[in-house]
Order: sequence, then structure tokens, then C-alpha cells
Amino acid sequence: MNIHNRRDYQKKEIIVSPWILLYANENYYLLAFDGKQMKYYRLDRIDNVQILDAKSEGEEEYKIVKEELPFRTQSSFNLFGGEKVDVTLKCPVYYYYLIADQFGTNLYPILDDSKEYFTVTVPVAIGDQFFGWVLSMGQKVVIVGPPEVKKQMARLLREALARCGR
Repeated sequence: MNIHNRRDYQKKEIIVSPWILLYANENYYLLAFDGKQMKYYRLDRIDNVQILDAKSEGEEEYKIVKEELPFRTQSSFNLFGGEKVDVTLKCPVYYYYLIADQFGTNLYPILDDSKEYFTVTVPVAIGDQFFGWVLSMGQKVVIVGPPEVKKQMARLLREALARCGR
């Protein structure tokens, strides 16, 4: 959508080899090979489709991506995020349901001595969506590790502060 609340179409033609249709985060996505890599396309944003008589491409790339489909469709930030990393989070116990909603119930939370907080390690596709989700939790969800992810979050926050003129 553009600023006038109308659909804004790309002017260029995109040719892809479709591989699978997915349902994730209340939307349907087409996983397709664009000649270089596998990409996700939201189905409701695709228009003027033409079926070409062409050889399908991306079989090897699909085999690689297929293994990660359960992980990628688990949450919105995994679908469009980057590298898969095991991240340890610290949260108050009353936030467990939010963590389970986002990462599933096959979790192994560890209560701290006060029994008011737990830590849990979850697989995450590191990207802006993940960091945005952490920020949306206020100060309740803390990234404990790994150090590289903490540094990425700190860099993102510094850049955001710079855009605010600080």
C-alpha cells in the first residue's frame, strides 16, 4: 500500500520458480526461487500472475530450505530474519505464555533462585523483526546471549537513538 492507501505495484516483472505454498502468521506465502535464492512472497500481494512454459529452477536450494521450513514458519521474525542462532532469553515467569506463543511449547525453561524469572534458549532468525519483538516486550525480555546477538541489539539501539537526534 502507498500513502494514499492504494496498492503500489512494482514496475518490473519478476519471474520465479514456485516451490511450496505456506501458511504462517495468518498469511499465505509462496516460497519460490528467483534465479539466485529462495524467497518468500506474500500471496495477497501478488498480482497479474502468468504461468510460463519454462524449466523449474532451484531444486538444490529448495532441498536446503525445506529442512528449515518448520523453524521459518514458527514465527514472523523467523520467516524473514537472517541466520539461525540459539538465543538465551531471561523473562519473568508470567511471560512464559508469550514465549510459548512465539516459540512453541517444546521449551526447557530454567527458573532462577528467586523463582520469579526463567531463562530459555530458543532458535531465532536474527533480524530486525526479532529485535523489534524483544523491544515490544519492554524491559521484561532480556537477551542473555550469545554476545554477538547482544552486540547487534546494542548497535540497533544506538542507530535508533541517532535517528532521534541524540
